[in-house]
Amino acid sequence: MKSKRPTRGLALAAAMVLTAFSSPLIAQAQSSAPPLTVSELRYCICQQQRIEAVRPELDTLRAMVNERQASLVAHEAQIAQLQQTVSPDDWQGQDQIKRSIYETNLIRDLLRRDLTPNYLAVTRSFNELVNGYNEYCANRRMVASDVAEANSDLRCAAEAPDAPEDE
Repeated sequence: MKSKRPTRGLALAAAMVLTAFSSPLIAQAQSSAPPLTVSELRYCICQQQRIEAVRPELDTLRAMVNERQASLVAHEAQIAQLQQTVSPDDWQGQDQIKRSIYETNLIRDLLRRDLTPNYLAVTRSFNELVNGYNEYCANRRMVASDVAEANSDLRCAAEAPDAPEDE
C-alpha cells in the first residue's frame, strides 16, 4: 500500500507540471489564428442557428427509436413468457402468441424501414453541420464589434452555404 502512494503523488505532480507548461502553449495556438471576419461570423452564426434548428428533430427521432426499441424488447419478453406458460392445446393462448409475434414484427419493420434510417440520416446531417462549424468556427476569436455588425444584418439561408472565402 505505501509503495502506491508515492507513485500516485508523482503522477499527480507530473500532471500538474504538464498542465502548467501546456496551458500557455494552447493559449498561444488559439491566439495565433486571426479573428473571424464579419462574413465569417455571419456564416458561423447561421451554422449555429441551423444546428439548433435540427437538434429538436434529432431528439424527437431518438426518443421515438428508443421507445419502439423498448416496446420491441417488452413484446419479445411477453412472447417468451407466453411460450413457456401456454400449452399447445390452449387455442386462445396460441392466438395471443401469434398476435404478439405479429405486433413484434410490425414494430421491428417500423424500426427497420422508417425510424432507424430517418434517424441515421438526420444524425448524419446534424453531425456534418457540427463538424463544419467546429472545423471553421470553433477556437477562433470573435471581436465583439464584428459580432454586433454580423448580427445587425444577418440573413441565414435555409441551406448551409459553403464557408466564406477569406476577405
